[in-house]
Amino acid sequence: VYKRQHLAERVISAVGHAPRRVAVWGLTFKAGTDDLRESPAIDLVTGLLQTGAEVVIHDPQLTALPAGVGGRFAVDPVEAARDADAVVVATEWREFAELDLSAVADAMAGTTLVDLRNVFASDAVNAAGLDHYPLGRAAAPLR
Repeated sequence: VYKRQHLAERVISAVGHAPRRVAVWGLTFKAGTDDLRESPAIDLVTGLLQTGAEVVIHDPQLTALPAGVGGRFAVDPVEAARDADAVVVATEWREFAELDLSAVADAMAGTTLVDLRNVFASDAVNAAGLDHYPLGRAAAPLR
């Protein structure tokens, strides 16, 4: 179990420094819903913004960011990942699991994928050239 206030710190630790840009995949409380109440992803975004990072968010259920949520909205997850130091999977949408991770890696500036919902297998993430930091499992960095 993770504490919400430590989510941004977990990302910084995985990247190894304060990231310049972070993609957050999923803002809703859970996949298959548009419910944002009590969403830990909102706390994550707030924490990342407080570090000075640019945060680009994609959620399959949303067409724009709701009022009060900072960051920038992207229409698809690969666009959200463009030039990002890290991607954070905050909601377990099936659409994310089906992505071509090589295309994601090609779009990114960094190689860090923080998987707070354990959507991906580490070997698949590593095969795409990304470092995998799943929640509650051993990290699988390439380096």
